[in-house]
Amino acid sequence: MRIKKPIFIVCLILMAAGFAYSQETKCVVSGYINDPKTKTSTRTFNLGQFVIRPNEDEVVKHFSDKESGVNVSVGILKVISSFKTARDKIKLRISFTGKPDDDFALLDGAEAESIYDENWEWLAVSDKVSAASQIYAFTLSCGRKK
Repeated sequence: MRIKKPIFIVCLILMAAGFAYSQETKCVVSGYINDPKTKTSTRTFNLGQFVIRPNEDEVVKHFSDKESGVNVSVGILKVISSFKTARDKIKLRISFTGKPDDDFALLDGAEAESIYDENWEWLAVSDKVSAASQIYAFTLSCGRKK
C-alpha cells in the first residue's frame, strides 16, 4: 500500500504541531531589590526554577527569600476547553500569602493569562512587596522548554 505524498505531509505537520503543544514548560522565579531612597535596583537574584510536564494542569510552588524573609507562592493553571469554539488558556499567578498545601484558586495576587496552543511561547507575571525598608519585586516567567 502506497501513501500519497500530500496526506503524508499533512500528517507530519499535525504530528509536529502536537509535539510542540506537548512540550515541557520551564518556569523561573526571580526577583530584585529596589532601594526607595535612591530608586535604584540593588540586587537581582533567582529564587528557583521548575518544569511543568505536559500532563500537569495545575502546579503550585513556594519559595522563600532568606534575606527579606518574604515567602512567594506561584501557581500555573492550564484551562483546557471542552468546547470547539473556546480556546485553551494558561494562567500564571504570584502571591505573598500562600501556604504549602494551597491550590491555585487560593492564591491571591497578580495574575497573567494567555491563549495556550501550539503557538504559545512564554508568559510572565510580576508583583512587589515592601519588607525591611526595601521594595522587593518578584517575577514568575514560564516558556516552552527548548
